[in-house]
Amino acid sequence: MSYHLRVLETTLNETTGHHQIHARIEEKVDEHTTVNGVPETFGIDLEALRANYGGSVEEWVKAIGANLLAKHKLCREAHREVLALRGKVIDLQDS
Repeated sequence: MSYHLRVLETTLNETTGHHQIHARIEEKVDEHTTVNGVPETFGIDLEALRANYGGSVEEWVKAIGANLLAKHKLCREAHREVLALRGKVIDLQDS
């Protein structure tokens, strides 16, 4: 299994000056199966880029990848748990 960050779109907001990246995680399960994560948009202005990433777009994109990968793994685990509920009868306490 391998994970990749797919940048779907890049934009520059002409009003705010924020650079934006629309991206998702792609999880390669095997040679025939890829699971696409939920895409998200991230934006940053030049001051934040300098302050948080030393002005490095590459470091900013690495942080985006780490953020999306953590969310993707949590989402996949939650999905496995939800799928396991199919057909179960759950007792409820009436207080």
